[in-house]
Amino acid sequence: AWSHDVKGVSQTFNQAVKSYSLGTNFEWQKKFTLDLSYTSFFGGRVYCGRDAVASQQVLVGGQSQSYCTNANPLSDRDFYSAVVSYSF
Repeated sequence: AWSHDVKGVSQTFNQAVKSYSLGTNFEWQKKFTLDLSYTSFFGGRVYCGRDAVASQQVLVGGQSQSYCTNANPLSDRDFYSAVVSYSF
């Protein structure tokens, strides 16, 4: 399966966000079934900028003033799925 939010932004729609799922199914002796799949979320707009640092402020641990952030809230939620079933 493939999904692509082409243009626009709303509560459930985020421009340029994409996802895909790949899966397969194995059956043995018409009793056992194994379903395997992988889902990946990627893309989305990226916002970059630079934080202004006051003269008295110290950046912690070598933290950079420049930053980039992804507007895709699902970008870190890729997952594998495995389902085993038995029919009698």
